[in-house]
Order: sequence, then structure tokens, then C-alpha cells
Amino acid sequence: MDWREEGAAPRRTRNLKKAAARTIVATGLAIVALAIVAPAAWAHTGNAKITCKKVSYSYSDFPNWSGNTVHETVYVNGIEEHSDTYTFNGPTGESSIAIIVVGSATVQADARWNTNDVKGSFKVIKNLTGCSGIQ
Repeated sequence: MDWREEGAAPRRTRNLKKAAARTIVATGLAIVALAIVAPAAWAHTGNAKITCKKVSYSYSDFPNWSGNTVHETVYVNGIEEHSDTYTFNGPTGESSIAIIVVGSATVQADARWNTNDVKGSFKVIKNLTGCSGIQ
């Protein structure tokens, strides 16, 4: 008896089509779930502005909870000048760290956090010139 006579091929084709349809639906649902969840997970941001006299950190889109904690570190010419923990409540926060730069220097501002279900970090590097060192 030939397999074509018993309908094996059409049954197999139907099973493959059903499996393909299930895969497409599952993939579509996964994409929708990622589109809903991912923006919330990636929303928190931070930045730093570096001058000859200070490093100003700013944070936004953090959870609207108390106790958002960020570890901040400032390096001048590769040497750690200041390291501290900054804690703020709500979705935004700002802090600043005084520095003294005389002449030229490379200043690096780092921040990292793992707080209230969000995790992230950033690094800003600026080459400064013409700094008087006077506060």
C-alpha cells in the first residue's frame, strides 16, 4: 500500500501547519509582552555634567518610591577623588560633588545602581582645560 493512498502526507502537512501557526502565535505574544515590560525596565536614566569646580549628577524616570540609591564615583586623571552613595525619593534626583581642577585634567564621573527593581550605570568623561582652581 502506498502512503499517498492512506492520507499520511495530508495529515502530516496539517500537523506541520498547526505547529507553525502555534509558533507564530507564541512569538507574537512574546513580542507584545516585551513591548509592554521592556520600556519600564529601561526607562531609568542618569547623566553627569562636569566643570572645573564640580560634577553634577541628575537622575530621571526611576521608580516613584523612596530609597532610590546610586553609587557615584569621580576620578581626576585616573585617580579616585570621591566616592559616595546618593539616595533620593521619587522618580528624579540631583546631586553634586565639589572638585578642584587646576590647569588641565581628564575627569570621569561614574554612577551605578541596583535599587527598587531597576539596575543600570553610566560613565561620562570630559577633558577640561584652562581651570583656575579657584573656588
